[in-house]
Amino acid sequence: MTAYYTSPPIQRATWRSHAGRILTAGTRRRVDWVLVSAVIALSALGTLLVWTSTHTPGEPDVAMGYVERHLMHLGVAALCCMLVAAVDYRAPRAYAPIVYLLSLAG
Repeated sequence: MTAYYTSPPIQRATWRSHAGRILTAGTRRRVDWVLVSAVIALSALGTLLVWTSTHTPGEPDVAMGYVERHLMHLGVAALCCMLVAAVDYRAPRAYAPIVYLLSLAG
């Protein structure tokens, strides 16, 4: 008597299977620390360049206004990057047919 191996059935990705994993599956992924450190280094260099290009010896408030604005934009960009990195790419893909049908209806 020979035993045959049967593979488990492959489940098709549906919006129900990925709905609970939108923000949890992506957070378990490994972080590319080389990329993160390169982004931080380039952001620090960009902030330094903004400060040096707007710095005037007699008016330090003008330069700091641009630097504060630049740092605020970096903070908003960092939050957006963390949100995008936390979302599992399979979850929006599962919603694609629904979004497509809604776009055809609208």
